[in-house]
Amino acid sequence: MSSDTREAVAGVQHEIWSHWMRYLFNMARHNPDGSVTISADLVDRWTRQIETRYADLTEREQESDRHQADKVLLAMGWTLVETPCDCTPESRPFCWRCQRTGVRTSTAPANQENSEAEKRLRAQLDAWVELHKMQSALPSREEDDAKMADQERKIKAAISLAVQYGQIPGDHHKTWVIDQVLRILAGSDYAEIIQAACDGEDGPDTYMWNVGIAP
Repeated sequence: MSSDTREAVAGVQHEIWSHWMRYLFNMARHNPDGSVTISADLVDRWTRQIETRYADLTEREQESDRHQADKVLLAMGWTLVETPCDCTPESRPFCWRCQRTGVRTSTAPANQENSEAEKRLRAQLDAWVELHKMQSALPSREEDDAKMADQERKIKAAISLAVQYGQIPGDHHKTWVIDQVLRILAGSDYAEIIQAACDGEDGPDTYMWNVGIAP
């Protein structure tokens, strides 16, 4: 892949991002301090789309993604063969179904006679698809930051509880503190951890986990 092709694809990616950000800001409410607020219904819709695999999107949503993919293919020198919908030739330039979700596109290399170039291009696309799958499987930076923030919150909450109640006399109260700290740190894994702690040679109830008594 030449550097010119890479720059062309990078330019298209920036245009796609710019278009999306303009759309987002246009849909959001602009506040006096310069910030924007996204309505709850848009958050719900976009969250659903974020958490949905491409194969499970609606046909309309898939076609919108294909429209963006076509821009990348054009930048790579491919020719797109479009099949318009049933609109009239006069209205076709303004037809949303033709330009967006009604078009069925097939892609073919611009130079049909150059089979080696076609093979290399297909190999590059396949490699990018596999790379995208690998990157999609990894947590995003936002997810990493959120996970770290959640861990810090749990640690602070556990320390606060230990400092507040840890020195109250009575073993049953101290046992309660230990159990509460574990609940905070373990989160949804608490029940599984307790089950593992109670499991032993005589079965799942070999040992007992005492939750103590609150002060």
